[in-house]
Amino acid sequence: MTKGFTKSLSNTSTTSIDSGIFDMDISSADKEPPKKKMNIGEAVKKILADASKEKRVISGVKNAIKYLNDTENPEHTLFFFMAPTVDHTTHMSTILLKAFCFENDIYIVQLDSMEKLSRILNIDNTSCALVQRSGIENDIYTNDEMMLIDHCEDFWEEVVQPIIRLPEK
Repeated sequence: MTKGFTKSLSNTSTTSIDSGIFDMDISSADKEPPKKKMNIGEAVKKILADASKEKRVISGVKNAIKYLNDTENPEHTLFFFMAPTVDHTTHMSTILLKAFCFENDIYIVQLDSMEKLSRILNIDNTSCALVQRSGIENDIYTNDEMMLIDHCEDFWEEVVQPIIRLPEK
């Protein structure tokens, strides 16, 4: 599998405040060429939309905190999506959620827009969302989930995480 990164705005140095915004294209030499290359932002949109239809999304800071506090199995959560917010209290709570997710091996995905996240989930003003695993007993992931897992693994130890640009539509 070949991964290609297209970088936007700035560098990805861990010493930089802005980690950059990435679009990632994946293609495989072993399979037929895809009809349309899917970038990481499109994959995230599909993951969120599919998980929402399957009722595997917990959205909003309060709901995410309550769920992670009450669950006996935080490892059933696959992704924590977070978008920038201007509310300081929400931002601080999101940072604490991010730390909890890191400690519990939940993949953290930073997004470029709260508005786009809210639109994809069809929820007003949500700055974060947890996505549960679809196959809890078996680690079975969709191609889009595997693409995002690979992306997260590539940047797991980085101090500054890349921001994923969601599609406009």
